[in-house]
Amino acid sequence: VPFAALLSEDGTPLIEQCSVATCPSLTFYKKAVAAHESKAKKKPTGPALLVGNPAPMAKPLKDLHGTEVELKSLAKALQTKQVLTGKDATKPAVIAAAAKPATKPCLVHFATHGLPTDPVQHGTAEYNWDAQGSLALVEQGSPSKSFLLAREVAEWHLDGTQLAVLSACSSHIGLFKEVK
Repeated sequence: VPFAALLSEDGTPLIEQCSVATCPSLTFYKKAVAAHESKAKKKPTGPALLVGNPAPMAKPLKDLHGTEVELKSLAKALQTKQVLTGKDATKPAVIAAAAKPATKPCLVHFATHGLPTDPVQHGTAEYNWDAQGSLALVEQGSPSKSFLLAREVAEWHLDGTQLAVLSACSSHIGLFKEVK
């Protein structure tokens, strides 16, 4: 059961009472807190990179209609034009946008399917709980071209990036409020 779904003594979901975050390890958490504290006084500068609802995606993945609204709202709030959706949300376009010095994002937001698998190693979008994670992008004929792998993102030089968000699959279920 996800921590956010746990109920308090009065039956209210924990997520309605406080912010809930998860991280893969205590080491990661300590590094994230230290990085946040050193950057907390700096105002975010630079563009945001918003990626979501790639179409078409590898089977059996389905369209995520709500992500279009999510990204349009964020783009408006952040005053950014760097939004990759539909046929534009390809792996090469995402990598180029994240790496280009002139558009290096201070915020990266993915709204797509997140898989707890590496479809390049396993040749499928089916779940494999023992593998590294991946993000679904536009179907490009092979898993290595259609999925952004966690190990690939780990190699990016995102020193200017202050926040990365993964809004994947069913994580969007619930009340949606426009960002102002």
